[in-house]
Amino acid sequence: MTAHRINLALMIVLALSFQGSLYSVAIALNNAESDGLWAFRKHNYKAAKESFDAALNHDVDLSKNQERRAFVLYQLGLTEAKLGANSQAEQHLLQSLALREKVLRPTHPDIVQTCRALESTCEQSGNYKTGADCYRKEFDALRTLFGADSQIALDCLENLTQYCQKHSLWEQWGESLKLKLALQEMRWGNDPTKEQLFQMSVTRELLADSYKATGNLAEQENQLRAVLKLRQSVLGSDRFEGGDGIIAAPLLNLGIIRIKQHKLSDAETFIRRSVEMVVKLGDPNRATVYLNEAAQNCVASGQAAGAEPYLKQLDALKGKSGAK
Repeated sequence: MTAHRINLALMIVLALSFQGSLYSVAIALNNAESDGLWAFRKHNYKAAKESFDAALNHDVDLSKNQERRAFVLYQLGLTEAKLGANSQAEQHLLQSLALREKVLRPTHPDIVQTCRALESTCEQSGNYKTGADCYRKEFDALRTLFGADSQIALDCLENLTQYCQKHSLWEQWGESLKLKLALQEMRWGNDPTKEQLFQMSVTRELLADSYKATGNLAEQENQLRAVLKLRQSVLGSDRFEGGDGIIAAPLLNLGIIRIKQHKLSDAETFIRRSVEMVVKLGDPNRATVYLNEAAQNCVASGQAAGAEPYLKQLDALKGKSGAK
């Protein structure tokens, strides 16, 4: 409870520091910047842009006061984003971030604030890698400020993970999943519950997918085997040996790896067991998907003959269940 109160207090401090930072800069604004802020608050973004442009082009003090210049660039970027000029917005927000990183500490709220604005803008402009870099900077700052297991840091990491997966940033996705797994292991210690073990296995299964996307079959297999070990702890040995739906997909993927390695006999063992499990669960459509995937991987890897057993099983399954 005490830790939660501390984290809550720190979050309040962060929120206030955002407001305080804005105020400390605002009191020193010239007329153009003040006009720009006023127009922005009134949703008159065209007028706001004109005012911020004027401040940047005509205020000689901005060339000397980097913190103030970063503030104006930030406000200009926000304004351009509202106008739909994402490329310009991204350029000015990046300039603001570069200045703020020079003159402020890495955990300063203004840096976190700028990163958040860039995350959205970069997604709109299609500059996904820069957006992911900003999520990571935000996470590092929040982790330092509030602790790696604070909810605000965990939420940021989850956003980073989903962002990388959504935009096919496979290496960054893998790195974010490694961070997530390390935090899970740290938070849950040496005696995790079955639910926590299962959550760690889900993270490892996603990590295996990230290695699959980058073609690293060895690491994909390592993670899948770790998934099976965790799920055996969740299920117990008898249930694990008897078969269960939560181990069917990892077994299938181990079989696909063996197909890609041209080890068709080993592949068949994994895939047969995974298909048997989902059929036992009364899910013939899922079994159909598994058999189709196995056959397609045989063909794609130049082993068309290896697809025949799976196609025969597929026909037999369709005949018994009417699966499509």
